[in-house]
Amino acid sequence: MKKVLIFFSWFIIGIFNLGFWSFAPAQECNIIYVSPNGASSGLTGTRTNPASLQFAFNLVSTNSKRIWLSTGTYNISIKLSIPDSVTLEGGFDVATWTKSNSAESIIARDNLNLSPSTALIGVEGINKTGFRLQDLTIIVANAPGNGNSVYAVYLNGCSNYNIVRCKIVSGDGSPGLNGSPGTIGTTGGN
Repeated sequence: MKKVLIFFSWFIIGIFNLGFWSFAPAQECNIIYVSPNGASSGLTGTRTNPASLQFAFNLVSTNSKRIWLSTGTYNISIKLSIPDSVTLEGGFDVATWTKSNSAESIIARDNLNLSPSTALIGVEGINKTGFRLQDLTIIVANAPGNGNSVYAVYLNGCSNYNIVRCKIVSGDGSPGLNGSPGTIGTTGGN
């Protein structure tokens, strides 16, 4: 009987531990933690296992709408689409997760993957509300080719948002496309 009870106790403890680790939320205090070398899958978004910036947007939920970026450079090749009611805040020291004034959280967008094929966009909000961008540096490269526009932050139909203490540097748009040749003029009179 004693052996069965001990086995049963260890069995229950094992199930509890398995269940705890299997269903524990990735975020702590409803904050999604992000670093430039963060993970892109699994249980991530914690202080000890931060997520990548792009994967952090997949972790946004009803309860977790605050994304803290550690200092460093986040190189991206696609636009970041801001969800409703999300706070994207930078300037945190990755070792302590306290605010740092000595370094920046830089979102650096390269000139690949234009959308919708003629615009280079860093951060985008379309019909979004209640979001906040804070303590970020957003830098977007110059547009490639001809006839392309550049938007470091592109907002359309958004409301009730705040952009606080951000440095926004947009690259140059590209030259326009060449026009087509004109038609031949009419013959002049005598």
